[in-house]
This record gives sequence, structure tokens and C-alpha cells, in this order.
Amino acid sequence: EDILDGRGQDAALAQPSGITFDGKDTLYFADSEGSAVRSLDIDTREVRTLIGKGLFDSGDKDGAWQDARLAHCLGIHYLRGFVYVADTYNHKVRVLDPAKKTVRTISGTGRGGFRDGTAGAFYEPDGLSAVGNLLYVADTDNHAVRVLDLTDEKLRTLPIVERDVIGADLPESARML
Repeated sequence: EDILDGRGQDAALAQPSGITFDGKDTLYFADSEGSAVRSLDIDTREVRTLIGKGLFDSGDKDGAWQDARLAHCLGIHYLRGFVYVADTYNHKVRVLDPAKKTVRTISGTGRGGFRDGTAGAFYEPDGLSAVGNLLYVADTDNHAVRVLDLTDEKLRTLPIVERDVIGADLPESARML
């Protein structure tokens, strides 16, 4: 368990969690124990650290990749040239720009909370998935699914209606007993 770049067996990982693909030649993954975002070149099998310095070397800093810090990132999602990361222990969602080699916070305050709007708050965000311009966030400790509009960076909570949860609107063959 380490953050060690290299090819194949020469690389070391530290609890890889989320994974995403750019559709061409690069896998990006959250390496949570190293508070790192790393990449794997599909052709060369080269693992490279984009953000992260070492095991348990976490922080909360935007900016150039070499200076940026995350804290136990888990979820990750590639969309239209950007990599979105659930910076779990910092209670934020961040966006990496591979072209500029920068990272910035797009939502979250750095403290656990629950608030919608442009100054939204999370409590340990985890999984990420996007549809169109909407980034769905598993807001783990709030027990909620949050929706971040990537056009205006407004956060809202996805309403979950009880009848949807118990399957009342599902055909009989799809209901769980």
C-alpha cells in the first residue's frame, strides 16, 4: 500500500475506490488512503499520480496539481474533458482540469452540513454519476442523493418519495418481497 508511480507491477496503490474512463486511453481513479487522484494509461500501463503526495498526507487546497490536497476521496467521474471528484473528508465536490492541471472546489464548504443552493453543503460525499449537465452525488452521511447542476453549480436534494422506495409503481414481477 503506497503511492508509487510506474508500469504494471512497479506501481503501488493505496485503496483505490472510484474509477472512470475518458473514452480514449486513460482511466482515472480515486486512491483514497493516499488522498490521491491517479491515472492509468491503457496502452502503456503507466500509473501516474495527478494529485496526492503519500499515505495519510491529506489536506484541503485547490490550485495546481502539485500543490493541491484532498482528503480520502472516493467517487470520481469523467465528463467532457473534466474529472469530478468526491473529496469525502473535506465534504466537497471538486473538478480537475487535465488540460490546465488544476483542481477547484465546485460545491461544499469544507465542513459537514446539509444545504442546497450555490453555497451547498455535503456530509461525506461518495459516489458520483452524471447525466447531461447534472452530477448526482451520494451524500453518504446525510443519507441523501444530491444533484449538482454543472452549468450554474447549484446543489439540490433529489426527492425520494416513499412509494418509489417500496416499489408501488413497479410491475408485480419487479417488486421485491
